[in-house]
Order: sequence, then C-alpha cells, then structure tokens
Amino acid sequence: MVYKYRKLDEYTEKNIKNNTIYFSNPLNFNDPLDTLINFFFEGDYDLLCKKFFELGIKDYKGYAKALEKHNNFNDICKDNPHIMNLSISCFSEEYDNILMWSHYADNHKGICLEYKTVSADGYNCLLFDDSDIEADYPVPMLKVKYVEKPLDRINAIYTKYFVEQLKDFLSTKNKIWEYENEIRCIMPNSKFKNYPNAKLRKNVLAGVIFGLKTTETEKVEFKELVNDNHENVTFYSMIQIPNEYKLKIIKE
Repeated sequence: MVYKYRKLDEYTEKNIKNNTIYFSNPLNFNDPLDTLINFFFEGDYDLLCKKFFELGIKDYKGYAKALEKHNNFNDICKDNPHIMNLSISCFSEEYDNILMWSHYADNHKGICLEYKTVSADGYNCLLFDDSDIEADYPVPMLKVKYVEKPLDRINAIYTKYFVEQLKDFLSTKNKIWEYENEIRCIMPNSKFKNYPNAKLRKNVLAGVIFGLKTTETEKVEFKELVNDNHENVTFYSMIQIPNEYKLKIIKE
C-alpha cells in the first residue's frame, strides 16, 4: 500500500469521481532544490543532436540549441519549461505521520487515501487504466533517497546509463525531507491522454483515512462520494493515543 495526503476540496472530489491521481511538473514542486538533475552537456552541436536523438527526443535539435545558453539540465528547463516533459505523483509509505497530516492534509482536517500496489521486479507498482494511460504495466514507483549533498554531476553526452541516472536524480532529495518517507510515480507526459490526471484501474483505491480534525459532516459526505464511485473501500479515522504524541488508526 501507498498513501496520499489530501485536502478536502474540489480537486480531491474530482479525482475521486474520476478515479484519477494528479501528477505535477517537478518545476512546480514546493522545494526548488527537488529533482536536481545534475547532468551537464559538453560537446559540439552535432554530437548533442546525436545524443538527444538516441534518447528518443523528437525536438532533439531544439534541445541542442538550448545548450547554447546553458549546459546544466535544470537551467535549461527553467528557460524552456516544455523540456521537462515528465511529471511525478508523490506518495508516502506511512499513513500516521503527524507532519504529513499537518503539511499536506489541511492541518489534519483532510484525508489520507490508501492505494493498492503490486510488486514487480523489486518495485512497488501502481496499476493504471490502459484506456487512459499509454504505459507498460505495472508502473514502478521509486523510493526517494535522502542525502546531505546533491549527487555528483555527470556529463550526459558520454554516459551509457542516462535513464538509470535520471531516475536517481528524480528520486533524491535533501535529508531534511526524510520525514516524508516518500515514494514516487514518474510518467512521461506523452503517456497521458488527460494530462495532468491519470486514471487508475478499478479497485486500486483501497481505503480512506479521515484526519483527527475532519468533521462528522465531512466524513458522511465524503463516504457518500466514494461509495457512489468505488467499491470495497474501507473507511478509517485517526485518533490520538492518550498521553502520547502519536496517532493510531481505527476503523469507521
């Protein structure tokens, strides 16, 4: 299972109705140092074109031309946002994280959605509706690594392991974020039919956990919304463990 902390708002309601999850462009993350893609590019124009062509980039000449101003991938993306043509949906491996409830679930007034995963090739994976997403199945999720210093810079022109190293860059964060216990689903934008939302397969949504401060009225209304659009979803609430700075889950 993986968990997504959410505020109770129109966007969450839309995702529930449509059985979708939202993906974000990494350039819009709340941490500007997140996804620090530490590639640099040194080589002449023809060599750059050849490298980007090998990577399957349609606008390989445009990428090579962008390098006239920058040789760092992140700097290129800042001036050319369309180049960051992938998106990420973020989850946690924990449902009882007090800070996550505070930061991402409206100060414990929101919810935490529980999603089923399957195991394949050593990864937790999500299953998407193949009528909505053009992707190999299942889609692997990357566990975030937390470090003190950014990964070493790599000359992308000469590396033989571009995709693997790109995954490392996209799943590495500053150690101060370690409390999130994050796991990420990364998807090229070209795979979406209804970007930035991706439809899940039926019954991937397994549970809804209400926050410590979610009102009873909100619980009733949200249960009705979920039951109208999903089957076999279990509802829970978070409560405080007496005399402790901890939360525990109880079934509704």
